[in-house]
Amino acid sequence: MGQTLEKAALWQKAQRFVLGVYSLTEQFPASEANGLTPRLRKAAVLVAVNIAEGLSSEEGNNKQQAHFFGISHNLMNECRHYCMFAKYLGYGYSPELTEQLEELDALLRLYSSATVAL
Repeated sequence: MGQTLEKAALWQKAQRFVLGVYSLTEQFPASEANGLTPRLRKAAVLVAVNIAEGLSSEEGNNKQQAHFFGISHNLMNECRHYCMFAKYLGYGYSPELTEQLEELDALLRLYSSATVAL
């Protein structure tokens, strides 16, 4: 049951992060409709998708879980950079979204460590 709660927490944080990204990018200028906006949104959605894939991996398939969690971690770094660009360009900044990203990354690292240790 504890593992199910951890999975739920990881997935819920990923969902909240995606919603936060969509909220932030609504503030971006229309000129970014084919630039930063879709890139940040896609990366955030793929974070959540890869977390879901990792969580739904076959029980005991730690290699597959590690693969999907690694992809999610790389995508979170991408999101981190896109958010920095948005801030520097004056398109918007959300301390709450930055906090969500860091919390999600930390939880994902914890979950990844536990998966590798099994």
